[in-house]
Amino acid sequence: MKTVIYQAHALTVADRPPSDLNMPVVVQQEDLKSYLGSGWVVTGKATITVEYLDQEEIQAQQLCALKDQLQIVRAENQQRENAILDQISKLSSLTYEAA
Repeated sequence: MKTVIYQAHALTVADRPPSDLNMPVVVQQEDLKSYLGSGWVVTGKATITVEYLDQEEIQAQQLCALKDQLQIVRAENQQRENAILDQISKLSSLTYEAA
């Protein structure tokens, strides 16, 4: 496990009342300029300690997330396939009558 300490700034959107201290967006110093002047204001400073997982744990979580994503895609595609098959079935059951 690897531990890294970051110095950052807490930001919130400019149109919120000062008493509304919901979870802020936290950005590093080098990213601060891209937020300021576009509706964001600094509401505080932060020191963030991140304890990174071991590479094997990260890879295991990535694999699980990709497998979950695959299941979602398969389900969506199955729904599309079923809708097309339903349309084919409906069209196939129509009889043609000459005028």
